[in-house]
Amino acid sequence: MVLADFLDLDQWIASGRALREFPWPGETPNERKAIALILADRPQLAAHIGRWGTRLVEVAAHHPHKKVMEVLSEKEIINLWNDTRAASLS
Repeated sequence: MVLADFLDLDQWIASGRALREFPWPGETPNERKAIALILADRPQLAAHIGRWGTRLVEVAAHHPHKKVMEVLSEKEIINLWNDTRAASLS
């Protein structure tokens, strides 16, 4: 297993772990650079995580005083992940 596998949400879900526990890329520029380097050889995964993150931020914008994970259920988070995959295939 390579480090990028830990950021693969499909593997995360298959392992039975909740997406609510997914280690979000950090807030600092160095942490974002580290995630970009880890995913450099997995551009499709990086793009999918980017689309998913964008959708989660859009949801959060409607609830500015709450965390995304307080607004969405686990099922809704998974559905957003699957919807963003479908968008990449169309």
